[in-house]
Amino acid sequence: MKLCSRLIALALLAATGALAQMVVMDREGCGETKGCLFKPAGCDPMRDCTIGIIFYVSGLNLLSIQVVATMLLPPPPLQYIAIGFSQDSSMGDDMITECVISPVADEFSMEPEVFVSYNIGKSNDRTYLNETEQNILIRDVKGEAVNGRISCQWAQQIIPQIPSHGGRLWNLNRKYYVLGATGSAQPDEVNAHDTSMGSHFYPMVSARPINPSVIGEKIYDLPPPYVAPPKPTTPVPPPTSPKPKPSKKNSANGSSSGLALPLFISIFLYCFKLIL
Repeated sequence: MKLCSRLIALALLAATGALAQMVVMDREGCGETKGCLFKPAGCDPMRDCTIGIIFYVSGLNLLSIQVVATMLLPPPPLQYIAIGFSQDSSMGDDMITECVISPVADEFSMEPEVFVSYNIGKSNDRTYLNETEQNILIRDVKGEAVNGRISCQWAQQIIPQIPSHGGRLWNLNRKYYVLGATGSAQPDEVNAHDTSMGSHFYPMVSARPINPSVIGEKIYDLPPPYVAPPKPTTPVPPPTSPKPKPSKKNSANGSSSGLALPLFISIFLYCFKLIL
């Protein structure tokens, strides 16, 4: 009952326009200044797309990404919408960026979060970034759950200016198949998406590889790939000079001088007695 009342309240707010939509998606420019994937074909991303993705160059080394999906039923505590970049049209060895949001703000905040991950075979594994890396790679995150739909928007670096984390972060200035998927999520990982090909929530993939870095109203020069700064070297201490050893010759001379005086006195006294 509690969940139903929340859903009814959200629906009423959306119907009366009380919920201002932060993420606005439209088909204008698709195929020209925007890359677009929608399921089913011909759907309206603001109304009836099960999954929708729009991406375009929006600034210097920045790719803006918008994603939308129908809310799963029953709504999970967390739901994700993901965009993937792949060398081929099937899942496996893909770079993923996912937006995770609470559809009903029941157990978790509705504040969306964007993460990067990697598909190892048919399993997804999150790529953990520190706070500095996260803020460099991903920015301007916003999202919402409105009228039975969840949507997110963010900007992502085309050429990541952070370490690649073992090759899991890719430069997006070449052609990739673009993947789209949605499903339930945990705070630290995403769950498997629907694997039934006949399902409305089965993932979608672009019909051909696309270079995201050349789609936009204005194309910018890209920075060179990230190169890790050289590690500081520990200075080598200067060699220490060995202490000079006492000369054997000087030691011998000193010993001779020390013995000569008593010997001279003894001889002098002996001779003096003989004279007397």
